[in-house]
Amino acid sequence: HAAAVRDMLWLLQDPGAAAVGFPTVNRNGTWLWPVRRLQLLGDRRSLRFSAYPTGYPGSSGHCALGDTTSGTRAYRLDVLAELMSEVQASSTATLLMQLDVLGQRA
Repeated sequence: HAAAVRDMLWLLQDPGAAAVGFPTVNRNGTWLWPVRRLQLLGDRRSLRFSAYPTGYPGSSGHCALGDTTSGTRAYRLDVLAELMSEVQASSTATLLMQLDVLGQRA
């Protein structure tokens, strides 16, 4: 899994990469990569987070690509500064959700 972390840090050097998410480990010690699709519905006020049919739509090295991932993530500093200027979150959960939605525009 060190290779996956190395790949993610390498990906952040690409100006086209806004953020990368890290895998999580469940209680059984199994590594999980919770990559999800983010869809803005109807009037763009409702969200749907869903699994990709194959787990994720693509990959780069050891990294899975997708719209959103776990709360354990890293952003390029310039991207995070831009996103945070628009965030109005009142909790960690709403912060991560807002970052996902704003990231769709980036």
